[in-house]
Amino acid sequence: MVSRTSFLRIFSAALWLSLLSQAASPQSAPLLISDSLTVDPERQVFTATGNVEVYFDGAKLTAPSVTYDQGGDRFSIDGPFVLSDASGTSVTYGEFAELSPDLAEGVIYAVRQVIEENLQVAAQQVTRSGGRLTEFSRVRASSCRICSGSDIPIWEVRAEAAVHDEETKTVTYRHAQLRIRDIPVAYTPWLRMPDPSVTRADGFLPPTLTVNSRLGSRIGLPYFKTLGDYADVTVAPNIAIGGSASQTVEGRYRQFFHNGYIELNGAVSSDELTDDGLRAFLFTNGHFLFESGIDLKFQSQTASDRTYIGTYDFFARDRKTFRGDEIIFEDDRLRDNVTISRHRDGEVIEFSYAGFTPLRDPAYLYDGPNRVVNSQWMRELNFGELPGTVRLSVVGQVDANDFGSTNARQVDIARGSVNLSWRDSRDVGDHLKLYSDVGVFLDGYRVYDDVSWDATQSGAAYLAATKLARPIAFEGSDWGVASLVPSLQFMTFKSGGLSLPTVDGSTIDLLDPYNYSNLDRFRRLNRDQNVAYDVTTVEADLTYRYRFVGGAYFGAGINQDFVLSSSDVTLDDSRIYSFDLGREGSGLTYALTSKFNQDADRIYDAASFSVPIERFTVSGAYLRQDVDPAFANALAVERWSLDIAAPLTSHLNASIGTTFNALATDDSFAMGSLNYDDGSVWRASISGRYDRDLERYDQVDAEIRRRMDWGGDLYAVHSDDFDTTNRLGVGLEYSNECVEFLAGVTRVQNATTGLDATTELSIELRLGSFGAERAKTCG
Repeated sequence: MVSRTSFLRIFSAALWLSLLSQAASPQSAPLLISDSLTVDPERQVFTATGNVEVYFDGAKLTAPSVTYDQGGDRFSIDGPFVLSDASGTSVTYGEFAELSPDLAEGVIYAVRQVIEENLQVAAQQVTRSGGRLTEFSRVRASSCRICSGSDIPIWEVRAEAAVHDEETKTVTYRHAQLRIRDIPVAYTPWLRMPDPSVTRADGFLPPTLTVNSRLGSRIGLPYFKTLGDYADVTVAPNIAIGGSASQTVEGRYRQFFHNGYIELNGAVSSDELTDDGLRAFLFTNGHFLFESGIDLKFQSQTASDRTYIGTYDFFARDRKTFRGDEIIFEDDRLRDNVTISRHRDGEVIEFSYAGFTPLRDPAYLYDGPNRVVNSQWMRELNFGELPGTVRLSVVGQVDANDFGSTNARQVDIARGSVNLSWRDSRDVGDHLKLYSDVGVFLDGYRVYDDVSWDATQSGAAYLAATKLARPIAFEGSDWGVASLVPSLQFMTFKSGGLSLPTVDGSTIDLLDPYNYSNLDRFRRLNRDQNVAYDVTTVEADLTYRYRFVGGAYFGAGINQDFVLSSSDVTLDDSRIYSFDLGREGSGLTYALTSKFNQDADRIYDAASFSVPIERFTVSGAYLRQDVDPAFANALAVERWSLDIAAPLTSHLNASIGTTFNALATDDSFAMGSLNYDDGSVWRASISGRYDRDLERYDQVDAEIRRRMDWGGDLYAVHSDDFDTTNRLGVGLEYSNECVEFLAGVTRVQNATTGLDATTELSIELRLGSFGAERAKTCG
């Protein structure tokens, strides 16, 4: 059943359309709905009362009473009323208005307009014209939320007049005054600003104030300039005040392409700290993904002198590009990186260049290459009826440095390699499996800066191996299932006969550097070309494994190989006994493996485990491998690690880990972290890394924050990188829907500059619209 009120609203809407259609076509007539409608035929006046709604071309008006004068073609609206535009981004509140039927032109009195749910504009009178311009008289505008009991926002703009242009998305003020807490702080006869719907617009950005004990006092005045729809530039002069001789201009250029982006960040300074005149730096970052599948990433960093960036502390905070990629800066070096890659089914293309320019004192020892190139092209080839997988890979590598006589590493190496491998596995009959491998590895090297090595070397290595296995699975029981795998393998390997310097952390001296042939599975074959030797073996293996239903297992194996020939005359036949047990799945997991030689000497131990204990998760690993003729390794290994992670309470998390390398003490360290967050008031964290070899902390980072009752955050931070930078700071951060305020004092000691520690005070104040999610809570 239709209620009486609903019937009246429907009837009034139909009557309104029938009357208005006499004066205008239905397509151009507004729609009016109300509880009641009265008509004065002589005066041609229609009066709608009670929950009045007027619709025209997406715009909507709601009011207690609306009168339409057909002769004057005007609405008279008694408020309070609400008028919203077609997009819903502008909402106007008023007490009385005279508007055209399309709601686009007219005058509104005692008005308040909300633009994009952020900017509120109050005025004595508003005039709308053409559906585009809204003119305000005696204006108060602010993005700050005003709670009941107080009509003073944090900031507001007062002006004699203002115009909101919905087409250009701008608000223009005449004779404007900026007030903070009702105190006048600035005046301008003319001010144009983008409305809150605009994300990019030309103009000045919020200024910054910095007081530095070395550089003096500076005011930063950044200016933003759009360069079309997809590019922009920001120029930020830092103007010295108080007699400082330092002048700096910072800049950023951004451009977006349909398949990527490029961003440049830099600065130019003039000061009296050096005799170099102008000082500058420039960082470039980019990332492109092409239709061909090529993925290109690059970063370049350059500076006029090694102390410039550290002196001005441009990267005191972590910075990212506008596409979210991190701008990586290390205090003791400038990095250049380029990666090009494409991964397709059966094909890999990769190129990477990593270089760095030292920023430390020239006498500082950098142990390692400062220019590294790794590149490869791998393709799986199809030869019709030939079974298995054929892989062709072409590799280029360079490890080089330019540091001079004080660098700990002087040897530069360049390498070119062509590798061809074939692998196949197949069933033979109903029970046997046959595995086959063939590989040819061609290498050419060039060694620079060290006459103790042959400058030019080349060599060819090859591998041929075949293995026949007979997996046997025994009938299972309620306890589990057992398996036995006997196998026989033939392997012959010829080394390239090269003699090269060893480069730690690099694969440039390894055979098949991307390991497509998986050569590490042959225990008599060493990929390190410095110690590689020719060898031909026959290997018999018997492996037993019993796996329980719950995930536990144990096993044992015997492996006997017979050395048929070898260029290493010390090699002889060997036998290895192995035992292992473990558990897989959820909860406690572990794996233990021990190997013994034919003299019953334990030559290999490996253990790992992970176990959750109530709130704790404990994991660890241990590896010990002796130098033994049964293995191809030239160096012994003994290393263990232990890690513990624990949510101690609902707010407190801790983790600690330690790694100890008994034979390479420079790889022994401990790390830990402690994090607290109660979700409302307190947040704190501390983390560090302790070098066991040097008996010192390499890195310590700590932070504590407290959210105050008035909404701001007080914080203290400490960061200590033993080799480069020590940073200590305290500060205040506050933000809500209309203001952002940051103030901090930082003391920095930077080893790259060779200067005394500096103390800096920085202040940033931003006024604008920062989103309703930050709005303060009233009450």
